[in-house]
Amino acid sequence: MFEAMFLKIEMSSSACCLARMAQKESAGVIKRQMQYKPMTPPWKETYRKRCMSRLKKNREAFLNRFRTSESNNNNKPSLVRNLMVQEWKTLQAEEGGLPQLSDNFDLQSAPDDTDVEQVLSILEEIKSELLLEEQRILEEYEKSLAFDEAGLCAAIDQLKTDEVICPICKKNPLMQNKQIIFCCCGMRIDTELDGLNIANIKSQLEEGISLHNTQCVKEAKFSVMKQAGVENLLMTCETCDFMFIVI
Repeated sequence: MFEAMFLKIEMSSSACCLARMAQKESAGVIKRQMQYKPMTPPWKETYRKRCMSRLKKNREAFLNRFRTSESNNNNKPSLVRNLMVQEWKTLQAEEGGLPQLSDNFDLQSAPDDTDVEQVLSILEEIKSELLLEEQRILEEYEKSLAFDEAGLCAAIDQLKTDEVICPICKKNPLMQNKQIIFCCCGMRIDTELDGLNIANIKSQLEEGISLHNTQCVKEAKFSVMKQAGVENLLMTCETCDFMFIVI
């Protein structure tokens, strides 16, 4: 009976020893793995920030390339690749111990302790970020271009209409409600007696300006004058004593 108990205790002790040995061995493996695990090089973040900053500063150069893309632009080197090579040369001069990066984006003359695969992986990672930023700049430009084009089309459409800018405030368009010609600036004239509309007023303004410009280089002024209960829109010039009744 005592022999059986002793044997059981001895087996339990051996199991504990084996477990501790396994734990130590596992910890040793993890430690060795950590020792051989590649660490992020200290130059990575500096290089990434410099490349991103340079791309944003060269925004206009990039957009010029896009604008001239119809001219044989396929043979031109990538803007992203160019700035990465230039910034790498600057970093290499400062840091030392870095491989050379050719204009073809190949690593050359790498020191023996350089993890070439890691460097290439970092370069590809940063290149992807720069290409995304480049795409964002392009999309922003295209939106701006579409907005400008829409504004230009609206201006052209406006020229095709009989819309007339108020000569008093020179900001808002004249509007008509039945026989009343008015502007939101406060100008209001009843044209019931004349039977005029916006098109007639536009023609009158063009005639008055043309007549004045043939004899004077000064800018005429517009005003509303009320006489005998009738309101008139007058065009006058104090320099040449010009007066023209628009309405």
